[in-house]
Amino acid sequence: MLKCGCCGGSYTLMNKSKYGCASARNKGTCDNRLLIKRKEVEDRVLKGLKQKLMHPALMAEFVSEYHREWNRLQVENTSSHTRLEAELRTVLSKIAKIVDAISEGMFHASMKTKLGNCILDKPKANSYI
Repeated sequence: MLKCGCCGGSYTLMNKSKYGCASARNKGTCDNRLLIKRKEVEDRVLKGLKQKLMHPALMAEFVSEYHREWNRLQVENTSSHTRLEAELRTVLSKIAKIVDAISEGMFHASMKTKLGNCILDKPKANSYI
């Protein structure tokens, strides 16, 4: 990422807190013996990022894209919610009909299975709402 201005070689950490030309240090093929503090490099990089990434045109594009995606997700979420509410109403209606039929004396073994399936479907539909 960092390159020597004299030879084009890489800049690497020379010690805990300073960068320097790796070619000058390791190979002796560069006369650049200057060191730069790591803090100075970090400050310059952050300043450049702030200037470039916080440019008003880029921010406007980001905000615009964010709003587009937010709106898309809201529409998707609303349609899923509506579908799940309809599924829950259907399940509750089926349960009510089976319970009504049983309370009126109409019982068949298959009704127990259908009721069990409906009761199992209810939490699935309800948990997403």
